[in-house]
Amino acid sequence: MTASFIDQILWGYLFGWTATHDEEGTTYRQNAHFLHVHFPVPLRGTTTDFFFQRRSVLATPLSLPAYPHWLTLFAESAAVASTIAAFLAHGYRFIDQQPVLSKTLVEIPPVQPANSTMKVTTELCMGVMLAAGPAAMDYVPCPLAQSQEMTSLLHLQGHMVSRGTSYETPQRYAYLDAVATAPEYRQQGFATALLQHVEANAHQAGMTHSLLATTPMGQPLYAKLGYEQVATVIVLEKIPTPQQAL
Repeated sequence: MTASFIDQILWGYLFGWTATHDEEGTTYRQNAHFLHVHFPVPLRGTTTDFFFQRRSVLATPLSLPAYPHWLTLFAESAAVASTIAAFLAHGYRFIDQQPVLSKTLVEIPPVQPANSTMKVTTELCMGVMLAAGPAAMDYVPCPLAQSQEMTSLLHLQGHMVSRGTSYETPQRYAYLDAVATAPEYRQQGFATALLQHVEANAHQAGMTHSLLATTPMGQPLYAKLGYEQVATVIVLEKIPTPQQAL
């Protein structure tokens, strides 16, 4: 993979993550390597500060602050273990890792319902996305650009069984999020039907790729639909030293 392609993946993920977590009072700063997102209160009881790698060339752990924060990194499969080890040696704690998958979107025929009582609808709304600025730009608050958010709902006999949301990014990626199927309807093809509908809408809107982070358990489903792993997202937590905790 080229560095420019990796950078597109990073920004696609960042735009999607920002769109799904933005709250009133959130501020953003970026430098050549990281995006710093600061929330007014701890996000979901974790921390107020999140740092995200935003360039294919990763800076050293020493370039990050010493105060507690969460850090999201991206690595190719062969570099995952060494990347984690380097940051653990500088006071970080491992939280999670997930495969990042991508797929080139092509025009496909309209998805035909597998069941006459199945119906897929799409709700459109205007969301906000982080506007990319110069590499060395530092700003608070974050400039926001209007972007379309599409939530698709699959109903069977009037009951919602599956749903998923896609966000447009300036890189023409459709960031897929919150794709889920009710437990009693899993393994019956509903998630596949929903994803095909979401991808068709994204392609029609001008998106060239779809992008998502999933669990190892969910990866086989996406692989059947043509998704390939392009990176691994690694989440770490900076642990304060005893002196900093005082």
